[in-house]
Amino acid sequence: MTRYKWIIPFIIAAMVFFTWRLLVPVEIIDVHRMSSQDSFDLVVKNFPLTDQGKMDWWEENKKILQDKYNIPDEQSDYSIGFWVGDYKVEPDTDQGSDLLCFDDMPTPKKCIEKDNQPLQIWYQKKQRETIFLFDNWKRTYVKKDATQ
Repeated sequence: MTRYKWIIPFIIAAMVFFTWRLLVPVEIIDVHRMSSQDSFDLVVKNFPLTDQGKMDWWEENKKILQDKYNIPDEQSDYSIGFWVGDYKVEPDTDQGSDLLCFDDMPTPKKCIEKDNQPLQIWYQKKQRETIFLFDNWKRTYVKKDATQ
């Protein structure tokens, strides 16, 4: 019986952590517009953990992102990458290939690790579909517009 004493505190700690994690709002750190006018990269904190949570967050916040950051609506094709992590200085060696660097930042710390992309969204107007790519493209979900 003494061998299982740690299970109850572990379960309580896990429940507290996941409840706290669900209640912390997503924070947008930066928005970067790529050379193409319809390609964006957003650096965020506290992004949802589940695929469904990420899609729900997008649906609830895409109008706010369009209004506040001038991200396109369904009138044109667009691509949005969401990144999590802290900015780093681009090294002079080829280790920098693991980093995505934003040229629109005037500081030395302007790169983020490429393997921290919880969500990539592509909207294709012609097909009227949104493609969600999760966790560095490990899983994909395609959502067709209902008006089709």
